[in-house]
Amino acid sequence: TVKNALEPIWEAQFEANSYGFRVGRSCHDAIEQCFSRLQKGRDTWILDADISGFFDNITHETILKSIAHFPARNLIKQWLKAGYLDKGKLHETNSGTPQGGLISPLLANIGLHGLETFLKQFRRKHKCGKQADRYGFVRYADDFIVTATCQEDIEEIQPKIEQWLSQRGLQLNKEKTRIVHIGEGFNFLGFNLRQYNGKLLIKPQKEKVQNFLKEIRDWLKQNKTVKQETVIVQLNPKLRGFGNYYRHAVSKEVFSYIEHQMWVTLWRWAKRRHPNKGKHWIANRYFKIRGKGWEFATGVKDRTGKTKEIGLFNMAKIPIERHIKVKGTASPSY
Repeated sequence: TVKNALEPIWEAQFEANSYGFRVGRSCHDAIEQCFSRLQKGRDTWILDADISGFFDNITHETILKSIAHFPARNLIKQWLKAGYLDKGKLHETNSGTPQGGLISPLLANIGLHGLETFLKQFRRKHKCGKQADRYGFVRYADDFIVTATCQEDIEEIQPKIEQWLSQRGLQLNKEKTRIVHIGEGFNFLGFNLRQYNGKLLIKPQKEKVQNFLKEIRDWLKQNKTVKQETVIVQLNPKLRGFGNYYRHAVSKEVFSYIEHQMWVTLWRWAKRRHPNKGKHWIANRYFKIRGKGWEFATGVKDRTGKTKEIGLFNMAKIPIERHIKVKGTASPSY
């Protein structure tokens, strides 16, 4: 396919701190780079940037100019210009990439390629005479942050970034883009990064935790009559997925909080099913004693007719492990 031909060419030249929708790179690599730049108080000010409608507004010329020598350029051009149908009427598209297309994330990375290089031209001198990058930069698709040692540097670079983006048909969302001190903290890719008494901590974003719990509570309200085993089978992948995403951060306290909330929520779910039953009956029917705690568990029969026990995944038992970031410009699969 076109994507399979274009991707290796660009993977060889993409910038070091671009992590979104790239083979062998992840959100966790981006967060680890943030930690590397912000720990020890090296950089303390952040431009938390938000691009308005990136996929709708990136100019076709920006993308097509970047792939000028690619053999299938005209095919991509036709695809970009194809338009879309709405209520039987064809609408032209003069900018943006069709969302949902397999190649759209790659074209997004191509469209923003060069921003990190642009920032590297701004240098600062150390007392010893050596020069270093004035700005740190981390990008995941169209989400990015810029870091610096002082507020003035961030205020100085923001209009320059806006000008760079405007040449590509893009602009920053004024309401969502912020200049913040690391002591106040900021959210990035579902994590909250903030300095506490001189120590940088990365935790799950509070809103993501609450939204996750709401999603589970809503599902249980809509499934009051399903079997207990169905609840366990449906919720376990959600719990594992959330836990695995945040297991590289300072998440132990959050995992324990979620575990407690799950117990409370499932107890209420069971109580609603049997409003006339006492708490001892409900405990015996839906929970198994495990040491000092209770586990939401039940017995199910396998294909041989034997009964085996299945229980709700305990997020609090997930070990917290530091993520090992991909090195430099490496693209492991190419």
